[in-house]
Amino acid sequence: METSPFTTLKVLSHRDVWKNNLMFKIENETPSHCVLLDFQTARYFPVTIDVLMAVICTTRKAHHEEFYNHYINFYYEALKDELKKFNIELDTKMTLESFLKSCDYHKTFAVVYNVIVVMITMIPQEFFVDFTEDQYRDFAEGDRSKFIMKLMDEDLIYEECLIEAVESAIEYIYKLS
Repeated sequence: METSPFTTLKVLSHRDVWKNNLMFKIENETPSHCVLLDFQTARYFPVTIDVLMAVICTTRKAHHEEFYNHYINFYYEALKDELKKFNIELDTKMTLESFLKSCDYHKTFAVVYNVIVVMITMIPQEFFVDFTEDQYRDFAEGDRSKFIMKLMDEDLIYEECLIEAVESAIEYIYKLS
């Protein structure tokens, strides 16, 4: 088993951070608290996985490329502040340098997973309206490529987002090699 060349802090990771699994408390038109919902994919993973999933899987490529460093550094500082409330010093568990290296090391997971997230979460609900039970079973359990290709022909925004996610994953992996 390969070990990472830096300190990796592992935690219970949600692994499915996207808009439908976040509930915000709004005060004066500003989010003041956020709660995560739906823990069915939770696993013991590096602490960086959830922030990577949030940044990459909830924003378009141009946005997360522009703001990636800001979000990652903000998350680390916010995590550090939260842990202090429990008398835990994050710097003694994982330095910012190790956190950033962990983000770089695990970014491939988020970039590739984003293709799956976009493919599923960007499907408009009305796409399923006329599905028979057999069609839904084929989509959920079988080869969904014919459904995805049909949807890409019918919905240009879906097509654009899915192609962007696939191209982004290919570009990122190609740069690693």
